[in-house]
Amino acid sequence: MLKKASIEHTHFENSILVGADLRSSLIRECSLNEANLEEANLRNTCLQKSSFLRANLKNADLRESDLLEAIFDEANLEGANLARLYSVYETSWYR
Repeated sequence: MLKKASIEHTHFENSILVGADLRSSLIRECSLNEANLEEANLRNTCLQKSSFLRANLKNADLRESDLLEAIFDEANLEGANLARLYSVYETSWYR
């Protein structure tokens, strides 16, 4: 469990984080490209300027998260909970 973790400028490409509990964490300017975050709990997490290019976020909980300038291009967001997001300015969702 990494709940309330503080992680910045870190690379997690291709990491397997299925079901990870990262809620209320600071994950800023990190690369999670092609990571598997299926069913991960990212609720109320700061994901500013982080990249999730082609990441698997199927059924992940991103409620109330800060996505300022985050990149979700080609990410699998099927079933992800995106309710009450804030700071989505310049967030990229290209499919």
